[in-house]
Amino acid sequence: MPYTAQFFAEKLNVPVEYFNPFRNVQIDPAVNLEELARVAHSLGEVGRVGPAQPRALPGGAEPHAGQHAALAEFQPEEAVSFIATVFSLVIMAFRVSGYLFEKLAAVKT
Repeated sequence: MPYTAQFFAEKLNVPVEYFNPFRNVQIDPAVNLEELARVAHSLGEVGRVGPAQPRALPGGAEPHAGQHAALAEFQPEEAVSFIATVFSLVIMAFRVSGYLFEKLAAVKT
């Protein structure tokens, strides 16, 4: 969602920045840094290096590729959309219940 970072920075008065898995990684000068910065937050699974790499399972087996699929597909914008959707549904539930109580009060009077 566009302007999400600005919205939260203004409303919560906290600095907001996107996740960058390459923050402490040395990058080849041939890589276009502007393009990488634009998509870095979506490369969290790819950016795992060093001790953060998944360890081999007992017997030398590699972890199943699907184990981290949910994290690899996670997008911060999706979380914000999900939270906004839940918030909207809660607000709608309150409004509908208020409407029903208002009608009930009108019938009682």
